[in-house]
Amino acid sequence: MTKLPHPPMHHAAEATLVCHAAGGLDEASRAVVATHLYACPHCREVARLAEAVGGQLLDGLAPASLAPDALAHALARLDRPAPPAPPAPPADSAALGDIALPPSLLRYARRPGGLGRWRWVAPGIRHIRLLPEPGAPRDGSTLYLLKLAPGSKVPEHGHRGHETVCVLAGSYSDRLGRFGPGDLAEADAEVEHQPVADAGQDCICLIATTAPLRFHGRAARLLQPVLGF
Repeated sequence: MTKLPHPPMHHAAEATLVCHAAGGLDEASRAVVATHLYACPHCREVARLAEAVGGQLLDGLAPASLAPDALAHALARLDRPAPPAPPAPPADSAALGDIALPPSLLRYARRPGGLGRWRWVAPGIRHIRLLPEPGAPRDGSTLYLLKLAPGSKVPEHGHRGHETVCVLAGSYSDRLGRFGPGDLAEADAEVEHQPVADAGQDCICLIATTAPLRFHGRAARLLQPVLGF
């Protein structure tokens, strides 16, 4: 992620952070929120408090009985050799240039082929799909990197589910405001917008959606099955 001149200005909703702390987010949304938490001390503190409250609630639950062989299973796991350390991401895994890779993207960068390569979407717009992985069943959620050249516009769209966006570099503006590195944006079925990359440099975002977008333009609708978002 680009070195931040100041903490993020746009934060995750408290409900999102509580759900993240409780392990209730899908994998794609969890990756985006974790990327924001890496950059945002304010939201890290809120998430830490949510985890602490959850821990207190667990402490208040009545003890549950263990299976008779639970101890033997636990000891057997301790005797297993430690798994080998995952390989370091390939030097070219990022397709992100000199942008430092946030920890939330490491597991994807360590896959064969790294993060993958940018694929053309429209003039000035490219993307890399991270989830679902090739051959994996689709549950409706997607995770992808989106790169917008300065001045490029994402086709105007609405949402059938929830969209979570964290900016890695550059910035964009829409009806919700201006979003720069580390900022998190959330949109639901009530939000319709058209993000436009600001001047100066490419805008690169990590985006999760829980359902396909609802594009207004005919060309975008025709491309949607191919792009997968």
